[in-house]
Amino acid sequence: MNLAPLGIRLTLVDHGASACGRTYRSRSGGFVDRPGSRPGDRQEKYPTLFEIEVNRNLPPLDRYATLAHELGHLFCGHLGPGPEDAWPDRLSHRPAEDHARNEVEAESIAYMVLKRLDPTVRMGDYITGHLGPGRQVPETVALNLTFKAAGLIIDMGKRRISASRLRKPKK
Repeated sequence: MNLAPLGIRLTLVDHGASACGRTYRSRSGGFVDRPGSRPGDRQEKYPTLFEIEVNRNLPPLDRYATLAHELGHLFCGHLGPGPEDAWPDRLSHRPAEDHARNEVEAESIAYMVLKRLDPTVRMGDYITGHLGPGRQVPETVALNLTFKAAGLIIDMGKRRISASRLRKPKK
């Protein structure tokens, strides 16, 4: 699992019909395990830094979209920095002001990831509720981060990525 080196624990949970997922800093501690890359390799262990919960009652494509959205929040720094600065610290001290920015970034990432899987996929209109007057994208949306995060999530879905590549920022 590519999430483990980033200290991310993914859990499928039973949420109500209206709840898709959530991401938060881990309060439980412990470790996230990653199996070895080849049979006989030792299991890797990483401290749990973040928790992502996804509603197990969603259809598979919606679960994947939710995971991409929640990873988007992390990779754009909405919950603070990643391990070894794997992503920036953009945790806001003005949550009400930056909520729209955060949701537009995370939902844009989910959209890009799903469109790569299936160019005919249709997304809901969740994002439009976070656009400004005249459906304006918030000026603080970081396009470079959204594209980088979407690319990483797509790569993570295709193959096992080395822990060092995940934890160290590209220059």
